[in-house]
Amino acid sequence: MIVHSLARQRIALGEPIARGGEATVHEVVGARETLAKIYSTPREGYDRKLIWMVANPPDLHHGHPSIAWPQELLYNAQGHFAGYLMPRISGGAVKLLEVFNPRVRAKVMPKFNWRYLHRAARNLSAALAALHACDYVVGDLNESNILVMPTALVTLIDTDSFQVRAVTQNHVELYPCPVARLEYTPPELQGHAPSERRPEHDNFGLAVLIFQLLMDGSHPFRGRWLASGEPPSIEERIRNGWFPYANASGGRIAELPSMLPFSALDPQVATLFTRCFVAGHRDPSVRPAAGEWRDALDAAEKNLQECAQHHMYAKHLSACPWCGLRRETVRVAPAPGRTKTPREERRARRARPRMYPVPTFQRPPPFAAPFPAAQPFSVPTVPRNFTLPRVPRATINNALAVGSGSLRYGFTVVATLGNVLSAIARGMAAPNWRAWWRASVLVLSGATAGTLLWAALGAGSGALIGALAAVWDHVLVLNVLLAHAREGALYGASVAVILGLVFG
Repeated sequence: MIVHSLARQRIALGEPIARGGEATVHEVVGARETLAKIYSTPREGYDRKLIWMVANPPDLHHGHPSIAWPQELLYNAQGHFAGYLMPRISGGAVKLLEVFNPRVRAKVMPKFNWRYLHRAARNLSAALAALHACDYVVGDLNESNILVMPTALVTLIDTDSFQVRAVTQNHVELYPCPVARLEYTPPELQGHAPSERRPEHDNFGLAVLIFQLLMDGSHPFRGRWLASGEPPSIEERIRNGWFPYANASGGRIAELPSMLPFSALDPQVATLFTRCFVAGHRDPSVRPAAGEWRDALDAAEKNLQECAQHHMYAKHLSACPWCGLRRETVRVAPAPGRTKTPREERRARRARPRMYPVPTFQRPPPFAAPFPAAQPFSVPTVPRNFTLPRVPRATINNALAVGSGSLRYGFTVVATLGNVLSAIARGMAAPNWRAWWRASVLVLSGATAGTLLWAALGAGSGALIGALAAVWDHVLVLNVLLAHAREGALYGASVAVILGLVFG
């Protein structure tokens, strides 16, 4: 399959590697780190929503992508919107659901102990805090749109379903998230879908996910039903605020005796759960924000210690709760005078829960960037007057090194200035293999150094003129211009780098 970018670049797609109800995911030929999501029938307004998201990403840090953010829009041969490019998450990542279940976790991630679970919860909180800092809301936050690495790094996926508020000078366009899983939906939204979701709605779902991570996948509103009648559903318990770990159910629900005691959690973390599910039931604004969860989980992880059986537990406890945890399974007693067969014995042994100790020599899990996540991103708005983004120190140092090398190898002052500006643009733009390919064609065709230099200096302005002619009357004109300018600047920077390699 052949698709095109907004700049009419041909992109070849491989066979589908995943299929869903609305789209398929393809590999990109020649770009292992990139995937393409192609819609069967794109929804109305999705292209405008994704244009805004591409121009206003919440996470510009290099390294592990904690949010699989759209990178570039794709169009079919007729010029109609078809999908978008996104980063590929590799390295043994699994869905968060597989980390919840202790038995599944022991198979797919055998070294993922309670410390790693704290770190994964912390990294998830950091990613959500970065989104909320830029006025994005997930809306449908659940265990299926979160990937976890064996190193406890996490990635939010299915980002095209996030709620987006496109704010321009005189207009605010809302692209809502219409659906959400009920077991992660706060009580005020149970039974109806709002026109606009807010961060405190995400904060409820985040607290549920963190509870499930730390409590072996158990939902915070799950418990032993003590009242008469049929046990209510999880959704009804959420709606009524029946949190069994804080006596909020009026004696209707009690903790499950087979689960890890609530008192085994770090006291600060336990307090945040109570604040979210009890006080937050009455007033959603008091629910802990993602940044508060991040800081509390940081402190809780530092407060963990290891027992003789290699279990991790909080230091405020006098004994390891994992060693004392006993789970009984109901078995049918054999008939009198009859012993179990070997097959029945094997089944009984498999039914007994086992603890999976973790070696003491394992390396600690890494933190997800940004760390600390102290609102490093700007709110996605289009100001009246653009200002250039701050250039990172590493980019400045690299540009100075390029300038020094250019002078040392005999470049003129004008050529050196062009190389320095291109190096800065290269450092502030995302990698793009097609720009390198175009520059390589110029070199292999025998172009002179002067031709290459003019191509480098003129690429950015050419992209700006083309974008201006294409989208002059578009409501998001400035964002599209910025995206084209980045690509053009990258092309110029790539030419300058190859020029230095060939003629230096």
